[in-house]
Amino acid sequence: MGLGNRYNGHSSLVSLGLVEIIEENGFKYYRLSEYGKRVVEMLKSYQSYYRKFM
Repeated sequence: MGLGNRYNGHSSLVSLGLVEIIEENGFKYYRLSEYGKRVVEMLKSYQSYYRKFM
């Protein structure tokens, strides 16, 4: 199971800079990077703009 051969490291959210890895006390945490947060906000604004035309 799992991602198998569908995983592409070159297009992962981490390699794209959208998510960052935080390693603390032997655990890995993933969170949106500042860049990822800006992308999400931009997508929200596009969605609200284009919703008018649907």
